[in-house]
Amino acid sequence: MLATRGKEFTPLEIQLNLFYQALMEWRQIKAGVKTAAQKVMENAPDWPKDLIARYPVEIEKGISKAAADLGQRMVNAIAARDDATLFEISEAVKFLKSFKPHGDRIRERLLLLKHLSKEKLLKDGTEREWTISEIARLVEWPRAKSKDGFARLRRLCGDYDLHIAPSRPLRKK
Repeated sequence: MLATRGKEFTPLEIQLNLFYQALMEWRQIKAGVKTAAQKVMENAPDWPKDLIARYPVEIEKGISKAAADLGQRMVNAIAARDDATLFEISEAVKFLKSFKPHGDRIRERLLLLKHLSKEKLLKDGTEREWTISEIARLVEWPRAKSKDGFARLRRLCGDYDLHIAPSRPLRKK
């Protein structure tokens, strides 16, 4: 993932960023606010209701596991007196604290859709696919209700290898 500052995220920054996003999502769930992931699952007719119901618990488990992994990494660095790893962790936290994504909200949601499509495999083992208009609505694309073809959104989906379901072609007049 390329940050808008032109810096590619390190594996640690990716891990921390996912942790922060999950934590933010969990806080929204606890506050009673529907999250983007919940909206995606509820609007897709083929998502099992038990998976939708388990989602808050699964987010909490994921946060606990990520926190344990990050904590273990810090403990290992302290035990090994590895100041470089501790510095790397502090720099990643500092970077993500000051990182203000500009336009990355849509990319973040596309990555979430990709993750969800891999989590929810269809009965034949293939990934869940959305039409481009569904993707536009789910990522809150500007003018999502328009019928402009979403060329830029299609390119972004291609960049993230998010498969798009075939859309019904418009008839020629």
